[in-house]
Amino acid sequence: MRRMSIPFVLLAAALLLSCAKPNEPAPEARMMQLEHFFKTVGEARDIYITDSLVYVAEDQGGFSIYNYLTNEQVTQYSGGINNARIISLEEESHTLFVYDRYGSPAQIKTYDVTEPANPQPLDHIVGGTGGIEEIKSFPGQSGLVDVYFTRNETSNEVFYGNYDGNYLTPVYIYTNFDHNLFGFDLDDTYFYLAYQQLGLLIISQETGETISLTDTDGDARNVKIVDNYAYITDRYEGFAIIDITDIANPVKISQKDTSGYSRNIDLENNYMVVSSGGSGVYLYDISDKHDPIFLDRMDVSQIGYTNKVLLNNDIIIVATRMGVAKLRINN
Repeated sequence: MRRMSIPFVLLAAALLLSCAKPNEPAPEARMMQLEHFFKTVGEARDIYITDSLVYVAEDQGGFSIYNYLTNEQVTQYSGGINNARIISLEEESHTLFVYDRYGSPAQIKTYDVTEPANPQPLDHIVGGTGGIEEIKSFPGQSGLVDVYFTRNETSNEVFYGNYDGNYLTPVYIYTNFDHNLFGFDLDDTYFYLAYQQLGLLIISQETGETISLTDTDGDARNVKIVDNYAYITDRYEGFAIIDITDIANPVKISQKDTSGYSRNIDLENNYMVVSSGGSGVYLYDISDKHDPIFLDRMDVSQIGYTNKVLLNNDIIIVATRMGVAKLRINN
């Protein structure tokens, strides 16, 4: 067998170090502590949190609700659900939307959760609901619920409609997209869309016309808008931060890699958390948006493959293949 020379070994080691991800902090410097773990019936695919409750889409296990302050299960509901993949709560009307991706047919199932321990089924939403990627819901006018979603099936589209407890009435559907749409965020004027390998797409809510398109290094899968910045999970290229002060000419100001495939992102004050699939959850200090500082990482060996992460009052809630993890930031 031919042996490698010492210089070659040193060069290989140097190359490995140069490609390394953020260094792990020493145990005494850990900022994220695993405080509780909720073992779910199915894989926790998606979550929605309020100040005390976490709503969990559990794939073949239906959905569940936990009180993450008291660490107690409130309910577990599986009736008639094949694969709960997405979950969204409109808090004012207590309307819960659960996307059953592989139902017959794919549909958005709706529930009145005024009493979280006793969900009451409402009329489900069927038709034009295949291939949904993300759902958001907000209080609408005259007691209606405004429902938004992106989907990729017969066409790539952005949908907005009003739900009255019985029917979802379309207000507009935009379909002029050449590539798949994934996660999104919105304000009163614009949609901010994770537009696959093309990065961040901003369109007008009123007309659907493109305002700007900003490339990122990877494959944009989720977006979060806070103040004048867009935070993008960029799959195999970690995450990007884009300054959107000039909405027509956004500027990418930061791009940092994480190990694994980044999937979801959330922020609170100067903390940012990133779920990165097989590499767990990352915590960053984003005081300087141009140079986020890596603080800590929670490994999958402790919590499982991570799907979605949300942050509230220094508590991090993570949906994983093993269940739901509750982490606390130790300042």
